[in-house]
Amino acid sequence: MGTLFRPGKPLLPSHRWMPIEYRGRSSSIVVSGQMARRPVGQTQGIDGTPEVSPSQGLDHELALGTLIGRGNPSGTAVPIKDPEAHLFGPTLFNDGAAGKLQACKHQPLDPSLSKNLVITLSPRVVTRPAPAPLRAHFPAAFTRPESLLERTPGGRPPIVLRNGTARCLLAVGDRVGFRGGCQRPGTRCIGFGRCVATVLPAASTRTSKVPS
Repeated sequence: MGTLFRPGKPLLPSHRWMPIEYRGRSSSIVVSGQMARRPVGQTQGIDGTPEVSPSQGLDHELALGTLIGRGNPSGTAVPIKDPEAHLFGPTLFNDGAAGKLQACKHQPLDPSLSKNLVITLSPRVVTRPAPAPLRAHFPAAFTRPESLLERTPGGRPPIVLRNGTARCLLAVGDRVGFRGGCQRPGTRCIGFGRCVATVLPAASTRTSKVPS
């Protein structure tokens, strides 16, 4: 993503020295099969002034989620050498993103929850010991696009689906589905089930200017 938006300097200084994460949004986590309504938020209008409107930059983000099995007392840290003792197991994870809302607030502020749409989890959680015999290291140069924005890239040119429809980003009525699992020759596949979400229209389609 940094290469798309900042070709000469893809990584910001803080990305080299500290882990970057968004604040928690547990209120928007749903199980596979639920609907995702297009969010309404603040974007930059044609004349440069902010306006509130349905987000036009709707995308999916394919990820592998991990559920925490036990916490740690307030004020104490989880040792970096022992993180897996706190993990319950992995699941497929679609972190729906409203990129236009994120871009509007990203600089100089952080995106906070502006990009939040809905987080969809696959219906199965694989407990941590189950896939242990199948573990492997990622290749050093392993990269794979997780969203439409990266696959297109940046919407130029769009991808063409099997039915001939072109897409740069998600549209109302689109149904996004992920499948995944882990397997090694001679072993049984351990799957996560399907992680599916459908895009619904925004609750409000009216665009309004933000007062100064």
